[in-house]
Amino acid sequence: MKPPLPLALLPAMLLLAGTLPGQTPAPRFRDFYDLLESVAGENPAEEEPTVLLEELQEKSEHPLNINSASREELLEIPFITEEAVTSIISFREKYGPYYSVFELSSLPGIGREMAEKISFFIMAGPAETLTRGDTLRYRGYHDLLIRGSRTFPLARGYQENGGKPPAYPGSPGRWYVRYRYDKKGRFEAGLTADKDPGEPFFSAHHKTGFDYTSGWVSFGVCKWMPRVILGDFTAGTGQGAVIWQGFSMPGSADILQASKNLTYIKPHSSSEENRFFRGAATSFHFGNHRVHLFLSSRKRDAHLETTADSLRVVTSLPASGYHRTLPERDGRHQVRETTGALLYHYARPGVKAGMTVMAARFGTPLDPGDQLYEKYFFRGKDLLNMGADYRWITGGIQLFGEAAWSHPGGMALVQGLEARLHDQLGLVISFRHFDRDYQAMWAGAQVSAGRCMNETGLYTALRLLPAPGVTLTASADWHRSPWILFHTAAPASGNLCTLRADYHPSARWVGYLRYRFKSEESKMKEPFLYRQVTTRQHNLRLQADWTPTPPLTFRARFEGLLLNAPTPEKGLLIAGDVAWKPGTLPLTASVRTAWFHTDSYASAIYTFENDLLYAFSSLTCFGHGFRHYLNLKVTLAHHLEAWMKVGLTTWPGRETTGSGNDEREGKSKEELKLQMRYRF
Repeated sequence: MKPPLPLALLPAMLLLAGTLPGQTPAPRFRDFYDLLESVAGENPAEEEPTVLLEELQEKSEHPLNINSASREELLEIPFITEEAVTSIISFREKYGPYYSVFELSSLPGIGREMAEKISFFIMAGPAETLTRGDTLRYRGYHDLLIRGSRTFPLARGYQENGGKPPAYPGSPGRWYVRYRYDKKGRFEAGLTADKDPGEPFFSAHHKTGFDYTSGWVSFGVCKWMPRVILGDFTAGTGQGAVIWQGFSMPGSADILQASKNLTYIKPHSSSEENRFFRGAATSFHFGNHRVHLFLSSRKRDAHLETTADSLRVVTSLPASGYHRTLPERDGRHQVRETTGALLYHYARPGVKAGMTVMAARFGTPLDPGDQLYEKYFFRGKDLLNMGADYRWITGGIQLFGEAAWSHPGGMALVQGLEARLHDQLGLVISFRHFDRDYQAMWAGAQVSAGRCMNETGLYTALRLLPAPGVTLTASADWHRSPWILFHTAAPASGNLCTLRADYHPSARWVGYLRYRFKSEESKMKEPFLYRQVTTRQHNLRLQADWTPTPPLTFRARFEGLLLNAPTPEKGLLIAGDVAWKPGTLPLTASVRTAWFHTDSYASAIYTFENDLLYAFSSLTCFGHGFRHYLNLKVTLAHHLEAWMKVGLTTWPGRETTGSGNDEREGKSKEELKLQMRYRF
């Protein structure tokens, strides 16, 4: 199959950027969605970073005023470092308020790269003083968002089969409702409800209608007790060796940061159905000391079995969030988890030290099974975790780390360095070690295997700005698991290396070239045994943006993939995008058309797509076909906005698409998404 002529000519755009005369360097990211795609595109292809992107979107919707923000608030800015926060505060105290966020690029420890990234989450305005004249902010504001979506044609799981009822009892549509009330600095409340495709409304398992509902209220009591949360919330501290449920920047060539800056407890407003607590939490501030306490009790999904001794045990804790089929519904909310924790830290400019104690109890004991890879999984009802973390900054060097211990179980260690060797040169080194029997249910440290256990690794990254408009970055991650994993037949090792060159010579042209090499070991079944094999994958991506006039942007992308095991495979994707964002009209639009050709699912190419507000999609392109979509946003009134996305994926020559209960007749799959947002 050959791509149509317009798509075949798109890569020529990528060669034109270097032939244009030099001009003033343009920003790498034309808008917030460019930044989102950069972050999502650097994540592991198999993961859809929904929580990360939702939090970035939320923070961009409510930019922080750097002229009045505290140190703790500044540390919540994505991509920022402790050194950068110190520079922002020092400049503000010495010279007065900022007049523009672009002033930050000249401060020590920030520079142009970081200033561009954080500019989407900050503003520079008068210091906030709420009075009765500020009617909207004084009274608070309401934010209601409603989204519906579905795919066509109807999948097999929604149809009767030989007189048997459908495997999916619910409708094929997905519904999402989100409401927030915010009285800045005084009171906040939120409610989230979500129904996935195939899940029924108002059944024995869904008495509230939606399969997933989440709510919370947050308020401050006094200066030394600034926050109390009742309902659903998330928590994190240190480097994530004990607990980290919020967003975590992926280690990649485009994110020169390995450390986590925060100790936090905050409301859970995401559609993520698993990584949160439910109960009560509070924070205390005493000078440079911070104490966070919480108590949580909620039911989690679980697969239950009865042992030979007639004991009920939990064999696994599913995390998909789907409750469509009978087995999925039977596992819904089957085990109660009660968790309590104390998070403490002391902080002053340049120094931070903290301690974490967390205890969890399950209502039914966990007994994962007797497979060899499960030998060191947590078993029992009670789990205790303790950790100590630190951060020390001197000049342009930052040292950070955390040591943790679990009972039952072993030890964990994270230790790293972030160095600004020069205004145009940055270095990151991070080492991690998790014993094979280390147990931490809510850990969120950067690992390759998914679980924070059974892994030793080293991550390094380097960034160089050799000339105006040019950014060179490289990263490498080496890791080894001393015990076998689910997908291996023996202890395994692997690595992920990325090289990236960004070139933005003018306000009209932006482009980059990225090469990625990934090596990992896995098991391959033979007649009488499993054999360990090494898979090596090479990815090359070339992308360029051209903006002939500010409202209009064209993008071309070429991506190729080579895979060597178990048999050589290859994949290719060519895509073209057009974005139209006129500042004078209440309408924005983006459209994409793409052609892809891969030998099988193993050589699939993953690509991030623009979507509706607070909705994100990462498409898996495999086989031979085309992908098209149209995205529209309309401002209907001052407080009312609407979005629509229409997508079409076709595989010429195929009679069905999908598999199992998601199999559909025909060679194409269509999708429709609608969303409205009302703020008042």
